[in-house]
Amino acid sequence: MKRSTILYACNSSGFHDVQKAIQYGVVVYDWSNAKAIWVDSHPMNDEELLTKQAEMVLAADPGIKGEQPRVWVYRNTVKALNWYTSVREKLDDPAYSGWFVRFKDYKGPVSNHSYHVPACTYEKCSGFYHDQT
Repeated sequence: MKRSTILYACNSSGFHDVQKAIQYGVVVYDWSNAKAIWVDSHPMNDEELLTKQAEMVLAADPGIKGEQPRVWVYRNTVKALNWYTSVREKLDDPAYSGWFVRFKDYKGPVSNHSYHVPACTYEKCSGFYHDQT
């Protein structure tokens, strides 16, 4: 029965309890897991902490060889979450500019308060829409 259950987990104050995670067949970690740790990092390192969380669970219980992975991590397919390092790097790389929606009438830092989310984060501006909440 244990292997047939899924837990969608999040501990926003730090890492999720690995001993609780291994009680389920699959554990899925929300983007806001350990948010109290990564939100004040400059640049933010949510992706790395989610990976570390998954590695801790897999070290305690790797699951069944040849079966589905037992740890999943939330990835948004609609909007660019700039607190993920791999997304932030693509927002900055002109080779990926076609992947993202531009802010309408973007004019650099002067546009920062023109939208419902700021175009600039920690003095760094992007002409591409990215979520900051």
